[in-house]
Amino acid sequence: WERIAGPDVAGEASAEVFVYRAVNPLPRAFCVNRLVSREQVLAAPEAFDPRREAFLEQGRGWSIEDPFETSAVEVTRHEPERVELRVTLDGEGLLVLCGQNYPGWTATVDGEAIEVWTVNSLLRGLSLESGEHVVVFEFRPSSWSWAWWVALLGLIGMLGGGLRWAPVEP
Repeated sequence: WERIAGPDVAGEASAEVFVYRAVNPLPRAFCVNRLVSREQVLAAPEAFDPRREAFLEQGRGWSIEDPFETSAVEVTRHEPERVELRVTLDGEGLLVLCGQNYPGWTATVDGEAIEVWTVNSLLRGLSLESGEHVVVFEFRPSSWSWAWWVALLGLIGMLGGGLRWAPVEP
């Protein structure tokens, strides 16, 4: 991290807060070819390199049998509720998307639904095989369909109540 604003070292206040920026942030999406355990990371956090390795949520059993040597990830579309990627790997790997894995995120790989995993305790990820893939993440919370039904029923109730109490002219 690099401080870009804050009180001067000499004691003169140039700002009331400290503002930092990441010097070498992670890309929006990338692939890793090595899995480690969460316990390993907690035991030696300084040895953990999130650009090259990742850990999955506890209880998730998956291993990379034929890890890739080269990978390329291109973000082709990025919106708040939809992210599209073009990913190419020459072996198996784990795609990591730097966005919180909140319930409601779904994914497809080449049009086929695939489970979204929690990677590094927070991020979204999924397994990929060798080849070129189109990956789409979409946010579709299950509560959204219920909200539409409740809104529709409320609208019907308001219209029905309005018609019932409308004044009748002789």
